[in-house]
Amino acid sequence: MNKIDLDVALRHWAVNPLAGPVVLVTTVNGHGWVNIAPKSWVSFVSGKPFRLVLGCHREHHTAMNLFANGECVINFPSDDIAQKVWNAQDPLPPAPEEPKERGFATIPAVKVKPPRLVECRAHMECVMEDVLTFGDELAFILRVAAASVDESVLDADDPMVDLRPMFYVAPGTYGVIERGRPVK
Repeated sequence: MNKIDLDVALRHWAVNPLAGPVVLVTTVNGHGWVNIAPKSWVSFVSGKPFRLVLGCHREHHTAMNLFANGECVINFPSDDIAQKVWNAQDPLPPAPEEPKERGFATIPAVKVKPPRLVECRAHMECVMEDVLTFGDELAFILRVAAASVDESVLDADDPMVDLRPMFYVAPGTYGVIERGRPVK
């Protein structure tokens, strides 16, 4: 089979073999206003304690709010709200009603100030522990302080059928895990 060399600059790839989960990150600014931002550079780093890494550009509201108060919620949307998730990338100036303006409802988090998004089926409440800098790109190391999931996900025979997590594949394109498959 022929292999084609790719430019190592990710932005030039038509298809990304390293698909990232699409999440909605909620943070709070100094006025207490909620910001919602879609991200796909998020991954587990450790299990004890449970940590994630979140990639973000330093000029995004997410980064500014994490530096200001050190907390966020990673909300996991399913594909039934894909268009709303995609629209959340459209920039808005900070405003007291951003979730409502974007068509989202919020509920309080258990351990952190930023809220969870009702429309998302799973949530990880996080506290910033460290940040690595790569030019204008940042890698936030986040400790998971609390996690929650919709009861229907736990009650399902196959949780992936109910959770239906989205993955960023290419600009304007996402994929979905529609079911779990056991290894034989």
